[in-house]
Amino acid sequence: MAQTSSATGLSRLAERFAAQLPERLDALEEVTRKISVGSDNSKAIASIEHIVHNFSGSAPVFGYTELGAHAMQAEDLVIAMSKGETPSDENTLGQLKTMIFQLREHARNDELND
Repeated sequence: MAQTSSATGLSRLAERFAAQLPERLDALEEVTRKISVGSDNSKAIASIEHIVHNFSGSAPVFGYTELGAHAMQAEDLVIAMSKGETPSDENTLGQLKTMIFQLREHARNDELND
């Protein structure tokens, strides 16, 4: 009985995750558009880190393995930027933007492969 209840609960969470995913990706893309070379990007980078961290942990649980893996790569880059291990130059910001904007495609691929 407990397993059925747990499975039902997980199923509801997965449905909620899928329903909220487009809006969460929109928010992530919106904050990503705001970062630029020579600007104080600390708040935007912190917001991006928070969102991709959530994706990297929760997406695989709900069947979005490709999204989770690529979000983790974006998270690694953002953490390196935050720590000053990677410069926040035009090349790095371009790479981050590309990674973020590709997350929606990775999510679609996961949905198609489900």
